[in-house]
Parts: sequence; C-alpha cells; structure tokens
Amino acid sequence: MLKGIKKAILKNGIKVYYLENKELPIISFAIGIETGSYFDPKGKEGLFYLTSSLIDKGSDNLSGFEIREFFDSFGARLDIIPSKNFLFIEVLCEERFFEKVFDFLFDILNSPSFKEEEIMKEKKRIISEILQEEEEPESLVSKKFYEVLYANSPLSHPLEGYVESVKKIEREDVVSFYLEKILKRRIYIAGTGSVTFEKFFKKVEKFSELKDLKDDFPDFKLKDKPDKVILVIRRKVNQVFLRLGHFSLKRSDRDYSKLIISNYILGGGSFASRFFKKIRNEKGYVYSISSKFFPLDPFKGPLIYSFQTSKENFRFALLLLIEEIKKFKLRGPSEREVKEAKGFFKGLLPRETETYSQITNMLLFALKYNLFPFFMWLTLNEIIKLQKEELFDFVYSFYDYENLCGVIIVPCDYDVSFIKEIFPEHNLAYV
Repeated sequence: MLKGIKKAILKNGIKVYYLENKELPIISFAIGIETGSYFDPKGKEGLFYLTSSLIDKGSDNLSGFEIREFFDSFGARLDIIPSKNFLFIEVLCEERFFEKVFDFLFDILNSPSFKEEEIMKEKKRIISEILQEEEEPESLVSKKFYEVLYANSPLSHPLEGYVESVKKIEREDVVSFYLEKILKRRIYIAGTGSVTFEKFFKKVEKFSELKDLKDDFPDFKLKDKPDKVILVIRRKVNQVFLRLGHFSLKRSDRDYSKLIISNYILGGGSFASRFFKKIRNEKGYVYSISSKFFPLDPFKGPLIYSFQTSKENFRFALLLLIEEIKKFKLRGPSEREVKEAKGFFKGLLPRETETYSQITNMLLFALKYNLFPFFMWLTLNEIIKLQKEELFDFVYSFYDYENLCGVIIVPCDYDVSFIKEIFPEHNLAYV
C-alpha cells in the first residue's frame, strides 16, 4: 500500500507528495500552510485562530451555510485545524467528486468574504470558548503552562487569544492577516487516494497562481533553559492539577528518535510507563499522570509532565515525580524497558498508517518538517537499532529535573508553602 509516492514541485516552490491507492474509490488531500499564532500582533492575540475559523464561513459568492451544504451534499468532509505553528486543511471525498470538491475548496481559499456579521459571530463564540475554558482546570493549567515556558515570546499566548484581545480585532485585521500571513506563506500539499497522480497534479497546479510565498519567522530566540518559575493558581476546586516541564527538541534534531522511546518509558507509555507504574499504580498518589512532547519547529517544542491528584496526596506525588525523573536521568532505562518499548513501536506503526487520512497526514508532516516521505519507518529503524548506552547518554543530557518550570492549580484554602522547599531556587508566582 505504501509504495510509489509521487513528488512534484510547482513553479512557485510548493512541494507536493501523492500516493496513488486503488483499494477504495476515495481520496484524502491536505494543504498545510507555514503560519501560526506566533504571527498574532501584540494586543490582538487570537487573530490567527479567528481568521482560520472564518475561512469556511462564507466566500464572495456563497454563505457559510451554502459551503457546508456543498460538502454535505457530496458526502465530503472538510477540516480546518489551526495550531501554534501550522494551518492544516484536509478534505476527504469520493473519487468521482474529487474535481468538483477540489475546485470548490480552491475558490473558497481564494475568496473568503470575511463578512462583518460572521466575524462578530465567531468572536462571540471564541470569547465564550475562552471563558468556559477559564473555568475548566485542565484547560486552564495547559494554557498557563505555555505562558510560563515560553514567557515573553510569540509562543506564550493561547491559540484562541484572550477575551480582551479578541474584542479588539477588526475586519481589516482579519483581511490583512489572511492576505499576508496565510495566502502568502509557504504551502505544502499531500494526498492519498484512487485518483491518478496526473489528475491530482492537474488540480494542484492551480496553486502555482500564488506568488511571492514567504517562509520567514518572527525574529526571537528562546533561552537554552526556561526561567525557574512556578505559577500557583487558586481556584474553587477539590483537586490539584499540575503541569511541569522544559524545552524539548525540534523535529529535525538527530536525537528525536531517542526522545520518542525515552519519553515512552518514563511517562508517555500510559500503563507501561514508570510514572504510571510507580506513582499511579504502586503508590496510588494520582488519578492520572503522563509526559508528552510535540514539535513546534522552527522553535523548540515543549516536554510536559502532568498529573491530577487529591490535595492530600499532592506533596507526595510531586516529590515522587521529581525523584523518578532524577532516577531516570542518572540511571537511565533498564534493558527490559528498552526491549518492551521497541516492541510497542513495532506494533504501533501499522496502526498509524491504516487510513487514507493517516497517510496524507504523514506525507504532509514529512513535507513540513523536511523529512523522508516514509520517515516513520526510518524513525522506527533508528529506535530498533538504538543501544542502551546511546539512550543512556541522551537521557542523562536531556532530562532536567533541576530546571523545570510550570503551573499548579490548587484549592483556594490549600497551604502550598512546601512547594518552596521542593523548588528552593524557583520563583513562585501566585494568582
């Protein structure tokens, strides 16, 4: 199934990957745009998110309802997903409708109307979303973590922005952002389906009309280590919610495969991880616990430790979390842990490339991060070949229990004075 990827470059530099697959008469195709919330102007955070959410809410000739009705009538699915460092647009449809659906999407992308009434409706929806998430500890602690880790950088603010910043956004801001920071940014196109490559490429060539595509980024540099800050937020809750972490790697880093397997062993492997076995299963200190990471190229992504616990167990859970990170750093993973992790990833890969959408996403991901189209196989091969000594060297140099930063949400009346004992060199900020 995963053979014969066709590659092309349009005259304006847009790169294209396509895999012809006749198993089913459908096609998945995606457009990725090198943009993100890091382009939000100061004071108007959320502009990228608002602009992206308006793309399918109306064009010069069609209302948002008519756009949705078009896709529904052909049994097609349209997903527009903005993130801090990418805009992802995917369509899934039957082969027989491909040309109509592609042309329709191209027209929408080239002529969004950004009508004032639609902008006001979306702003109202987004503000409601922000206010709701302010009341949800899991959402709040995640958003605040980025503000601490990426303090004083364009990556710090929430994707949706803030209530006051969204209120300040005007139609001219949306139009200008779309024209300059979406339509004129570097674009990638990927697809998988029963449509021939020739037919797919003929449609994709429409994007060669776009001129002067840029790939510059905001001019700022992250520190090697985050500031030693722990933000303590008091809320009317009965539990404690924690996010701690530090900077991770870029996807282009040669040690990325080592990060994948080591994180799985420490906290990313759910029931198989050290965190779960020791802190959740053996001690019963937490309700849930994990560690995760993801790329934010061209910037360093985050490594995030998180757990949810009772106020009675919080101190014990936090101490044990730090202890487990320290032991992992100093002693490394065991032979058994490495072997079991390798076995997990061997079985995971086939499940990650089962559907047309999964394959399209893989190809688009490869384009964005400048990877080999079947990079997942290369990464798996790197993981399988890893020696324990190599992994130990990486774990020792990467995992940093002394320079963590983070956010903790606690009950209003909870005594948190012991946090300073655990982090004597950190600054504690209270909200």
